[in-house]
Amino acid sequence: MNQKKFLLTTIVASSVLFGCDGDGLSNEQGGALIGAAIGGIAGSNVGDGSGQTAATIAGTLAGAAVGSKLGSSVDQTESNK
Repeated sequence: MNQKKFLLTTIVASSVLFGCDGDGLSNEQGGALIGAAIGGIAGSNVGDGSGQTAATIAGTLAGAAVGSKLGSSVDQTESNK
């Protein structure tokens, strides 16, 4: 699957998940998933061979951490309303 289609699929899927009230994912969990996907795609565009694999893994982990932190911030803001 090419990267643009994967990114679009990730965005659409996350929109569906976040659009549902109730027992869906928290913003922190969703942010981690979206961040991991975006970070993995970005990392896969760096280097080649085993360096590309390492960059993909690092991008996925960094994206998940940043997305989780942003989602947690949104969760906290929403709970303060």
